[in-house]
Amino acid sequence: MSTDKQLLLSERHIDRMNIFGICFLFLHIPVMAAVAWQFRTGMSFATVASLVICAGPAMLWLLGGNRKLLSIIIGMSLMFFSALLIHLGRGMIELHFHVFVMLALVTIFGNIAVPLAAAGTIAVHHLGFFFFLPDSVFNYKASLGIVLVHAAFVIVETLPVTYLSLIFGRFVRAQDLVVGQLSSKIASLDSAASILVQQSEEAAASTSEQSAAIQQTDTALNQVQVMISETSNHVKNCIDIANLVQENTKSGASIMDELSIGLEGIQQTNNHLQEILKTIEEIGSKTEVINSIVQKTELLSFNASIEAARAGEQGKGFAIVAVEMGKLAQTSGSAAMQIEKLIGDSRRFVAEIVKSVEEKTSKGRSVGDQSVKNYADIQEQISTMLEKIKNISEATNAQEKSVSLSVSAMEQLGMVAKKTVANSSEFRGLADRLKGESSEFDRVYRETKILIFGKESNQKSA
Repeated sequence: MSTDKQLLLSERHIDRMNIFGICFLFLHIPVMAAVAWQFRTGMSFATVASLVICAGPAMLWLLGGNRKLLSIIIGMSLMFFSALLIHLGRGMIELHFHVFVMLALVTIFGNIAVPLAAAGTIAVHHLGFFFFLPDSVFNYKASLGIVLVHAAFVIVETLPVTYLSLIFGRFVRAQDLVVGQLSSKIASLDSAASILVQQSEEAAASTSEQSAAIQQTDTALNQVQVMISETSNHVKNCIDIANLVQENTKSGASIMDELSIGLEGIQQTNNHLQEILKTIEEIGSKTEVINSIVQKTELLSFNASIEAARAGEQGKGFAIVAVEMGKLAQTSGSAAMQIEKLIGDSRRFVAEIVKSVEEKTSKGRSVGDQSVKNYADIQEQISTMLEKIKNISEATNAQEKSVSLSVSAMEQLGMVAKKTVANSSEFRGLADRLKGESSEFDRVYRETKILIFGKESNQKSA
C-alpha cells in the first residue's frame, strides 16, 4: 500500500500494523506445514490453504484498498489460520490457544471492528465445523455445551480486547492531535524564533544606523549653529552697511538738490548771456549805420575836394578840410569795420557759449533729475532692504534658538539610541536563546516520535 507524506500518524500506524499483519500471516505457512507433517494431515493441503488465506489480504494491500477494511480482513485471516491450525492438529485442545493469542494480538490495530470480526469468524467456524466436521474441532467427542463453553471464553476475551482496541485506537488518534499540534507549535515557535532573530538583527542594524545618523545630524546641527551665528553677524554688518549707505544716499540726494539749484543759476547766467548777445546784435546794427554814414561822409569829402579844386585858390582851405574829413571818414570806417569784426566775433563766441551752456544745462538738468529720481528709488529700496535685513536678523535669531534646542534634543536622542543599541544586543541574546530552546524542543519532539513510531516513521514525517 502506498504511503502518502501527508498521512496522519494514526493512518501510518494502521498501515504499519497491516504490513506487520500480512507478514505475520505469511509466517504461518511454514508453521502450518510443520503441524501437517507432524499430524500426517497433508503438507500440500496445508501449504495451499495457507497461501489462499494469505492471498486475500496481500492482494488488497497491493491494490491499495481501504486500510481499515484490510485490518478487518487480516483479523479474520488470523482466525482462518487458527481454524486451519486446529484442523491440521486433529482438534488438539492446546492448539485452541492460538485463537485467544490472535484475539489479543488484533488490539494493535486500534479498531474495535477487527476483534469483533475475528471473534465472529471463529464462532462461525466452531459451530459450523461442530455440525459438519466435529473431528477437526476437538480431539474428543465434545458436546454442544463444550462448544458453547469455548464460545463463552471467546466472548469473555473479546469484550476486554474490544475495549482495549477502543482505548488503543483513541490513543493512536489522540497522537494525531497531540503530535500535529506539537509539530505546528514547534514550527510556529521556530518560525517566531527565526523572525525574532531576524528582527533583532534588523533592529540592531537599524539602531546602529540610527545612532550613526544621529551623530551625523548632531555634527551637522552644530555646524549649522556655527553658520547661523556667522550669518547673524553678517546680517548685523549688513544692517550697519545699509544704514551707512542710507545716510550716504541722503547726502547724495542733498548734493543733487544743490546741483539742481546750481543748474538753475547757470540757466539764469545763460539767459543773461542771451541778453548780452541781443545787445551785441544791436551794437552791430548801429555799426552798420556808422559804416553807412562813413561811406556817405567819404562821398561828400570826395565831392567837396572836387568843388574845392574847381574853386581854385579860394577853395584850397576848404579842400584841406575836405581831405581831412575824408581821412577822418576813412579812419572812422576802418574803426567801424574793426568794431564790426569784433562784434561779429563776440556775437559768434557768445552764441556758441549760449548754445553750449544751454545744451549742457539741459543735459545736466536731465541727468540731475534722473539722478534725483534714482537716488530717491535707491533710498526707498535701501529702506525696504534694511527692513528685510532686520526681518532676516530676527528670523536668524529665532532659528539660532531653534537649532540650539534641536542640538540639545539630538544629544538626548543620541543617549537614547545608545541605550537602544544595548537593549538590541540583549534582545538578540534572548532571541538566540529562544532559537536554541526551539531547536531543543524540536529534538525532543523527534526523539519522542522515534520512540513511539520508530526511525522510519520519523523520516517519513520529516
